[in-house]
Amino acid sequence: MPAGICPTQTTAVPVPINLQVALQRPNAPPPDPAWAVPVTFALYPPGDANTICHQWELTLDQNGRWSGLLDLFTGIYDARLRNLHTLRNVKRNVAILGPSTINMGTLREGDANADNTVNILDFALLRGAYFQDEGMPGFDPRTDFDENNTVNILDFGLLRSSYFMEGDIEIGSSATGVELSWMAEASSPDASAGGLRASVSALATTAAVTLTLTPLQTDLALAASAEFIIRVDASAQPLLGLDIELYYRPAIVTVVNAAGAPATSITAGAAFPVILQNRVDTANRRIVFSAASFDQPASGLIEVARFHLRGESPGPAELNFSSRTLGMDASYRRVALTLPSPSITVGGVSDYRAFFPVMAK
Repeated sequence: MPAGICPTQTTAVPVPINLQVALQRPNAPPPDPAWAVPVTFALYPPGDANTICHQWELTLDQNGRWSGLLDLFTGIYDARLRNLHTLRNVKRNVAILGPSTINMGTLREGDANADNTVNILDFALLRGAYFQDEGMPGFDPRTDFDENNTVNILDFGLLRSSYFMEGDIEIGSSATGVELSWMAEASSPDASAGGLRASVSALATTAAVTLTLTPLQTDLALAASAEFIIRVDASAQPLLGLDIELYYRPAIVTVVNAAGAPATSITAGAAFPVILQNRVDTANRRIVFSAASFDQPASGLIEVARFHLRGESPGPAELNFSSRTLGMDASYRRVALTLPSPSITVGGVSDYRAFFPVMAK
């Protein structure tokens, strides 16, 4: 068939098609709802990336599969497939002459703006929606790469894994980027099952990582300030990044800088140079901080950030690290952190004491 010419017959015929797709879901192996996503599947003349012969909007099941009848002209095509926030895959010279099973490989996450490349523009969209949950005004589904209904460090990990990659990615080609071993297994057909392997290796258990706050317990005097340091002990489990959400009571303490002025951000450590979020969100009583690395994971005792609190009113500051505080390992898996329980109070007295003489009778 000449390049740029679609197969044609008198009428299109319904053809049974089985599609198989692997997704980057390091924290949700199939079957899982995070795999049941819409995809655009299209057929092109071989060697022609511009002429669309047939195109459909389909929804995968929880194993990354789709099966059904598609009305089309039988023939030989280049098959292309993508999701809302992935690069596009292409499989060349697919003969669809009758019932067909087509394995479209692993879709690479991170293409938030749908220009078939992962770069700083996608990073900007991710930052704009960071720490937003589905239903919040700033949530952008294009940046929820792992489909867990929140935008956090795990989505950054997937963007990082595809950074500077471009589509179309040919199935069977040596595309650059990191692919988890269980993803590679999931994307290879199992001849005995006639499709993707239904079972994948269990996610590896990550070693414990402890987050600390120093000092953990202290009593601030009114108008006095103290410096606090957040660290993680990543000796047993190196980290590529982490999210921190720390709540406090603005009526009791104010987050200030070293000079004592109200702060809008905290001081980042050097281990994670890519800052995704760094803000003092007084309206919502929290500090939001997220940082990561495009380089190697960090290990050992890591200083994450430091900040100052000033005592404003007597009472407990109620510092509390939320469950959204988490780490990410080099395979883009969630790392649960052991969180501290700070006890910070404002005493309402200064450092001097007044003494009154006892009058003898």
